[in-house]
Amino acid sequence: MEEIIALKLSKRRKNAQKLQKVLTGFGSLIKTRIGFNRGGETGVILLDVEGNDSAIKEFKKRISKERGVEITEISFD
Repeated sequence: MEEIIALKLSKRRKNAQKLQKVLTGFGSLIKTRIGFNRGGETGVILLDVEGNDSAIKEFKKRISKERGVEITEISFD
């Protein structure tokens, strides 16, 4: 499965380090990562992920547990 995952991170300075650990832990799924910093406390990260359905599902579940993170998905079959 291929998917684009958009993450909106609030309180970026406080929450970014924990989110980074999750992203690193699932790094084998991430093919491309693009980050947008608008200069404030909100950041946006676009992730192009590829892998089996269960791994991607676990990745999204783990991300959604992080404070200050909103997740939006675009799926391609």
